[in-house]
Amino acid sequence: MANYLKLRGKKFYFTISIPGELQNYYDGKKEITKALKTDSEEVARPKALLLAADFKKQFQDLENGTVHTLQLPEIRSALKTAANDEDYRAAQEALLDMVDVVNPPHRPTSIAAAKAQTLYKQAHCQATEILSLKDQFVKEHQNLAPKTMQAYLATLNDFAALNPVMEEVTLKDASNFLVKPIIEENKSPATIKRWRTALRQFFAWAIKRGLVEKMDNPFAQVELPKSPNKEKNTEKPHREFTNEEVEKLLQHIPERDPALKDLTILGMYSGARIEEISRIKKDHVNLETKTILVDVSKTQAGIRHLPIVSAIEPLVRKLMETSKNEYLLDNLTWSALNVNGERIEEHSRSKNVGKRFNRLRQKLEILGTSNRVCDFHSFRATVAGKLERAGCPEGIAADILGHERNNNQKLGITYGLYADPADIHERRKWLEKIIFSS
Repeated sequence: MANYLKLRGKKFYFTISIPGELQNYYDGKKEITKALKTDSEEVARPKALLLAADFKKQFQDLENGTVHTLQLPEIRSALKTAANDEDYRAAQEALLDMVDVVNPPHRPTSIAAAKAQTLYKQAHCQATEILSLKDQFVKEHQNLAPKTMQAYLATLNDFAALNPVMEEVTLKDASNFLVKPIIEENKSPATIKRWRTALRQFFAWAIKRGLVEKMDNPFAQVELPKSPNKEKNTEKPHREFTNEEVEKLLQHIPERDPALKDLTILGMYSGARIEEISRIKKDHVNLETKTILVDVSKTQAGIRHLPIVSAIEPLVRKLMETSKNEYLLDNLTWSALNVNGERIEEHSRSKNVGKRFNRLRQKLEILGTSNRVCDFHSFRATVAGKLERAGCPEGIAADILGHERNNNQKLGITYGLYADPADIHERRKWLEKIIFSS
């Protein structure tokens, strides 16, 4: 930790070096010294640390050009609304006084001059302040989920604090904002990519709308460093749940969360993906044929009919009677709504309940391994494993799980390319063999 103390005679003094490029703001001084008026190091040290924090903030503000600009909005307003020449001259003199503070005439520097010129342009509305476009950006992007927009605006505010004027943002500014946190703060590359997406979209929108002078989008050109130790195609397969783990999960699902319990039971006896189950509509449940149509899936092979086996039939009938909307599981929420409260179709109905499942699983210490993932998707691995051990033909297992017959990594299918899908009776026969007794 830096030592800001100097002992002169019997008294301690605070001292801090002024960065070379900022010394013109302090009459050319290279160092700031303040008397702490104490001979006790124990008393002097916390005082020095507080002073150091204040001066570092002051240095940062000077570097960012945010100091001495608090009166800028008032000056801009006065220039725009001046009723006569006298009022206009008074506002102009106030502006010039502010510019002189930023770029002292007796000690000018190129950096200070550039900052002073920016202030002058801002006061005369000749430069586009990034935050001045914020409200319009929100208004014209109501399709974005509220959480996404909130994240975009947080990133925009952070960037604008360092680079307030749009036309002056360079590729170097963009790179510094995105790359430095990865190198110096060990920020996650995924987080930085989200920042880049937000800023790239904002600048692209402003340029396209003609809200800023013609310029290249600096964030379209930033190259981010690759994630260290990250290899391609390292997605790990899911492990199976043991019967004991499944029983433990069911026992510990809170009574206040019946949706999680119903979802879990349906997953246990169908092997369906969590989003497939979440989007089952009552219209797709046929209690006469005891089948469920899965019409939303990540693959074409996932569009299929699932048999309602005896273990879940009472639950399905109960849900059909009690559901208060179009879905079998009526009390799940969409992961994202737009600003009008309408759901965004591409978002998930299972994300929130999936998080609750994972929190419970982790609390019960039902975890993955070094080479196997563990989450709700593990029910698919569990059903696949039970079918395999029961002797179920690979093609039928693929039809149940909604896998391509000739591309099933779990079951190693090689002969199913030309085979027809198994009928619902065959699927039911094998799914009825799934049991979870421990």
